[in-house]
Amino acid sequence: MHEDENPVFYANMQLDIGIELLHNQSRKSRIILTARDYFTTHLEVNDKRLVTANFWAGKYYYARKQYKKAILSWETNLPVFNNLEGATHPLELSSHAFLIGALEKIGASDEATKHCIAIGAMTPWDDSQDPRPLYRQEPKYPLSYAKNGKSGWVKMGFTISASGMVTQAKVIDSKGGQRFETASLAAVEAWRYAPKFEQGEPTEFYATVQLDFKVAK
Repeated sequence: MHEDENPVFYANMQLDIGIELLHNQSRKSRIILTARDYFTTHLEVNDKRLVTANFWAGKYYYARKQYKKAILSWETNLPVFNNLEGATHPLELSSHAFLIGALEKIGASDEATKHCIAIGAMTPWDDSQDPRPLYRQEPKYPLSYAKNGKSGWVKMGFTISASGMVTQAKVIDSKGGQRFETASLAAVEAWRYAPKFEQGEPTEFYATVQLDFKVAK
């Protein structure tokens, strides 16, 4: 009845159901795309229902490792965010963060940089908290260590550049063996952060992190 009499309401209901199905990792969550297609045809680009549908279409594609389609979905909303005056759109920060992950997945680190900088500009800096990576690769557990049930940890120090890249990564201390150090270095060097902003400009800063290696029992 709603499909014929109130198609916008019907499409919005499809979107809501699709989001719940996506949370449950159901293939039927593809209904998100059906709703997004209807909104694209019948709504203005800045309509919050279409913006929301584009965002969740991106998450649908990302969950299926269709990263280029996910990127296109999220990038569709960027002009809407850029044209807003005053308050930031509720989905803008998340969109930039997801774009960083998807772009890194396809090896487009340079393109991801502008989103790292955008988040840094939007986020107040807090010196009392350790910065969290926007994109993180987990270190590969050395196979020989895992077979022997060997655990350990590695504490690392590194510089976050003005573009949000990890540079000058070094091991400060470790326990468990050289292979834990090698795995930690390889992982951390691929991480991306939001740069620190000082007087309206991105700047580098020093950070530390400890990676723990534990064999599941």
